[in-house]
Amino acid sequence: METKITFQVVNGNTGFEERDIEFRKLDIAKQYAIRNGFTHIHEYHGGYFKMAYDVEMMDKCSDLIYIRVMQHDTEDNIRIGGSYPVDDLFKAEQEIIQAYAKDTAWCGGFKVACEKYYKRIAIVRADTLEVIRSVYERKE
Repeated sequence: METKITFQVVNGNTGFEERDIEFRKLDIAKQYAIRNGFTHIHEYHGGYFKMAYDVEMMDKCSDLIYIRVMQHDTEDNIRIGGSYPVDDLFKAEQEIIQAYAKDTAWCGGFKVACEKYYKRIAIVRADTLEVIRSVYERKE
């Protein structure tokens, strides 16, 4: 027999729990909690408390995307780095440029190294490898 999983919204400051409304999906409970000012969501398995979620943290984490850095060099080799989470693509792009600048300081820095050694450097989605933002692209 399958265990019934339900979610109930809670206000962490007062301990008030909205027991009359049970949600079957976490994302629907989250939307309800945000609209109505609840701070936490409790998860129940078969009527027994399992876990509590902080609504504010859930909202912050939903903005995360997982990216990789893809580089295509002049020899037509493609390298794709490891996956990591970011919440600000502009900041991630600046950090990637700074890392490349530091690693290529010996040959004149980021721009010089890109012109000599790379056709393209891009930020890609970690799961699909779809290009999200081009960091450098050689114009042929």
